Amino acid sequence: MILWQAIVALCGVWLVAVAGLMAFRPERARDYLAAAGSTDFINIAEHALRMLAGVSFYLAAPVSRFPLGFEVFGAFVVATSAIILMIPRRWHHGYALFWAKRLSLRTIRLLAPLSAAAGLFVLYAII
Repeated sequence: MILWQAIVALCGVWLVAVAGLMAFRPERARDYLAAAGSTDFINIAEHALRMLAGVSFYLAAPVSRFPLGFEVFGAFVVATSAIILMIPRRWHHGYALFWAKRLSLRTIRLLAPLSAAAGLFVLYAII
């Protein structure tokens, strides 16, 4: 159980770190978004990590402050990652490029607090 909690906590820390990237280096954040699904390796690694996070949320649910929410969220993350892995990689990459081209640097900065809030919420819910 402690392993799953630790991975969920790392997910929270990651979301806060991403918020910092979005706030202070929005062009870099947009470049990372544009790279999503760009190669087979990136696509598989991205979804393997996403599935690990989803499984961790699901298995850490009993010790979280919101067990049902963690179970549902974890199952959703695993299921959507599996679905995305089954579609052509170019569709996933095309979707990432669609948003990378449309999100202005200002919008990315404005979205940073949402990522930080989500990360802090995850940390609150699991610690």
